[in-house]
Amino acid sequence: QEQAKNKILIETTLPNIADRWKELKLPIHNDRSKILEISNKIKNAMDSKWQAVSQIQEVVK
Repeated sequence: QEQAKNKILIETTLPNIADRWKELKLPIHNDRSKILEISNKIKNAMDSKWQAVSQIQEVVK
């Protein structure tokens, strides 16, 4: 169970990218409504992800 808990919490690759994050070019839409639509989709996806993590943690308890 402890191994499963650790697997859930470790998910980032940020330590591996060093300063390469500075080279990222992110496209930003000009249409405010499109920006809001994309933002809402991302927020919903992240909320769902963390809800799933919480549910998995409850199963492990």
